[in-house]
Amino acid sequence: MRTIVEHRPTPVLPHTDANGLRVVYSFFEHFGYGEETRGSGRMNANTYLALINPLMALILSAAFLIMWFLRRRDRYVLVLSFSYAMCAAAFLARYWFNGSAAEFGTFVSNVLFTSGMAVVCYAIAARYRLAMPHAVFVGIGVVCVLAIALGAIWPELSIVRAMILNLACGVMLGVLGVMLVCRWNRLYWWDRLVAFSVLLAALHFPPRIYLSLHTYIAPADAPMFETTFWALLSVSVALFSVLFALSLFAAIVGDMMVELRASVVSDPLTGVANRRGLEEKLSSRGKPAERAVIMADIDRFKSINDRYGHAVGDEVLVAFARCLEEVAGEAHIVARMGGEEFMVVADNLPVPAARMMAETMCRHVGQSISAGDDGHGVSVTASFGLAIGVADEPIEAIMHRADMALYRAKDTGRNRVETATALNAPEDADDRVGVAGTAA
Repeated sequence: MRTIVEHRPTPVLPHTDANGLRVVYSFFEHFGYGEETRGSGRMNANTYLALINPLMALILSAAFLIMWFLRRRDRYVLVLSFSYAMCAAAFLARYWFNGSAAEFGTFVSNVLFTSGMAVVCYAIAARYRLAMPHAVFVGIGVVCVLAIALGAIWPELSIVRAMILNLACGVMLGVLGVMLVCRWNRLYWWDRLVAFSVLLAALHFPPRIYLSLHTYIAPADAPMFETTFWALLSVSVALFSVLFALSLFAAIVGDMMVELRASVVSDPLTGVANRRGLEEKLSSRGKPAERAVIMADIDRFKSINDRYGHAVGDEVLVAFARCLEEVAGEAHIVARMGGEEFMVVADNLPVPAARMMAETMCRHVGQSISAGDDGHGVSVTASFGLAIGVADEPIEAIMHRADMALYRAKDTGRNRVETATALNAPEDADDRVGVAGTAA
């Protein structure tokens, strides 16, 4: 029996030349994928350590960039994407520049990594509207520049440089973490997770300083990234960068949940409570001994829309809501019932104080809001109806009496406050007894 041996030529990749292959091989040789591993098709441990941090940082940078595209108003998310890209470039610089250019690579890496940490701190501070201590960060920056320059001039002092840079990053994160902890009671649980991750990241830098003294050991001709210190640094940075990013992702998703919740219970134009939000706030307050309800309606609002357009009408609605909130304060509820009609609920407010609040709102609207910016704008006025409810009186009944008072204010000249009669007043006194009309 004869054995037939079939000769199959080695396949040739299309559009490939020798120069292109040399470029590819030279790229992998920078990361330890040289002659000893090229034939086996396997990368050594240094290659994995070289790629895990920059690849992870680039992935997280891309994730933050996508989130920024979805939430363009949150510019700090774009800054976070940029900071992670800087950290990725810092790790790549360590490995790309070797041999005679190793010190230059170390210089570039230190600058990018330290700057990236500072950018992260400022991005998180921007999210929480924290006033960063700029003098402290400028001082840290000057110390870092001196440490980097010191290591570049005298490479034998690389340990000192590593200690100073680790200490600087720890101080920056520590300052930010302390500022977040000071706002602990005002943070959501996901914001507390961010604060925890910041503090944890800050506290892991001092042990790295200790390790830099005891594990920065390598052969004289070996690059720094072959030391135990660099291996521990790579692992710790990978862990904390992921923890940091996950906590920030949770915070961003938490913001979206809060906004979604607010869109359900708030009026999208004015930001005050809508009917559903009003019901939830009232149910959470229970039944007070006395409750004042003020119904407010903008006078001749349709003519404002017809004359100046709906855009101006929307501005008037927003300004009207702000006027009501300024007078009512945080202790009372302001809600938009629909169109140009609003409602204010004040619990346990004496009758004279409730009437004074309504009259103040009426004056404040007339003095603060005008429609039109062509030099012929008209002042905006509003009419108010006030009703005082007694214990156990349903809110619907109080609202109905406040509505009746509002109608009387409209019928008797607008730009005024009318007070509804007491719940047990005689029916023949409904329109006159207890009426307090005020021309604003």
